Amino acid sequence: MAQLMSTGWAEGDDASGRRPRPCSMGPITSATSNGKPNSLASKVAHTMNRIEGMKRRDARLRRNDDGEHFDARFKVVLLGDSGVGKTSLIRSAMGEDFNPSMISTIGIDFVNRTYQVENYNLQLQIWDTAGQERYRSLATSSFRDAKAFIIVYDITYLASFTRIREAWLPLTDSNSNEPVPVFFVGNKSDLVRIRQVPVADVEKLAHQQYAHGVFETSARTGNNVNALFQAVAESMLSTWGVPKLCDNLPPVPPIASMDEKRIQLHEVPADDHGRKKRRKKGLNKLRCCQ
Repeated sequence: MAQLMSTGWAEGDDASGRRPRPCSMGPITSATSNGKPNSLASKVAHTMNRIEGMKRRDARLRRNDDGEHFDARFKVVLLGDSGVGKTSLIRSAMGEDFNPSMISTIGIDFVNRTYQVENYNLQLQIWDTAGQERYRSLATSSFRDAKAFIIVYDITYLASFTRIREAWLPLTDSNSNEPVPVFFVGNKSDLVRIRQVPVADVEKLAHQQYAHGVFETSARTGNNVNALFQAVAESMLSTWGVPKLCDNLPPVPPIASMDEKRIQLHEVPADDHGRKKRRKKGLNKLRCCQ
């Protein structure tokens, strides 16, 4: 059962929760002092400078306040009745000691934790929500841009499991037009002696709802907590992938390839402009007379 729970059933962004956006370069302009393009060579140089600037910007977006680098950020929201241990699970994932006197969450809060999956550092922005009915509207305000939901229940309290179908799953269904991975987590596995939630019922609901993973954890002992969030991170990579940011922009075409199109890249002296125009005008007259 423990091994089954840790593997799950299916395989596979700052406070706003947004992941870094793909870059939009916009119109390419290269300007002189009067704000007008002067040559293709300066356009190329200006474009390369803009790309480097966008890379530096995305490098800042991909770092925590403490300087930790990550390749992508995913917003993960914890749901469940009050008292099931959502906050304690997050504290355990962050390496904090268990506090038996933890009070119920009022409102919403979040933490960041980075996990390595394959060759990527994936940051989970883990949102803690209030389970009380009177704070429900405030909790649902954190659902925007969520990429996974973890629905937590107490294995020693049957009503907390029953409300998964009645209260929490409908909220996840209304969050997005596309399916978002859902995990079921039975907390307080250290109190298995007084279990009220049958394992068979959890398995049945998980299959019916196509849950991406089912775990039993203990925030008190830390059992299976890291395995849970590691599995969520792996699911994020398989479901959403890593967004292409400025580091993945195609390189600027080399000067040689532009030369093949017979584009003159060197600057035209100021006194040559009139001569070129007159020569072109003369050629046009010649064609008309032929």
